[in-house]
Order: sequence, then structure tokens, then C-alpha cells
Amino acid sequence: MKAIAYIRSATNDKDYQLEAGSFPQDKTIENYCYINNIELLQSFYDVGVSGSDFKRKGWVELEDFLLHNSVDLLIVTDYYDRIGSDIPAVKAKIAEIEQKRNLQILALARPVIPSTEEIENLFNP
Repeated sequence: MKAIAYIRSATNDKDYQLEAGSFPQDKTIENYCYINNIELLQSFYDVGVSGSDFKRKGWVELEDFLLHNSVDLLIVTDYYDRIGSDIPAVKAKIAEIEQKRNLQILALARPVIPSTEEIENLFNP
């Protein structure tokens, strides 16, 4: 199984001064991949960047990577606070990526890979 990771740290995050590759999120994702025999192809970073939209350097690079590479999983530590902060936009982006790229998004804070419908229910209790 092949995966990529997305790691974002907002400016109000205590970790935002760390360099890409040295975040606690990195180690969590790397350990998960190692334990589960998942090949982590690449990690994409947005350091000190708001999640209010998807016009972020790391996110744009991630989407470009997906255009040219086959990947089974996109791994994040959590849906809402790492993919973005605009809930409707995050829901739409998750559905778009899962459908267009035929991959699943795995948030390690929620270890069962949910369907798009289950993700929507997380945001609309």
C-alpha cells in the first residue's frame, strides 16, 4: 500500500517554528506507516499557514502529486484541524479527492477509514 501525508501547522500552533520533517505529526505518521507496512512516498507541509482555504503551497503540491502518481492513502493526523478549518470546504475536498483520485483519507485520530458519508456525519452531528 502506498501513501502520502499532509502536515499543516497554523501560526497559532506551538509547533509552527519547527521545520518540515520535525513535527510530532511526522513521527506519528511515520510510525503508523512502519507498523502497518505502508510505503510513505512523500509528506507535504504547510508550516505556519492558516487552513482557511486550499491555496496553500503544500496542499497545491499534494494535489499536483496526485495528478501524476497512484496512491492508496492520504494520511493526516485529523480531518478538521489539519486538512482545513472551513468545514464545508473540507467536506467537499475530501469527497472530491476520494472520488477523483480513487484513494482514501485516513485521519490517525480516527483509526478506522471512514466513508465520505461517515466523514460528513462527523461535521454534522
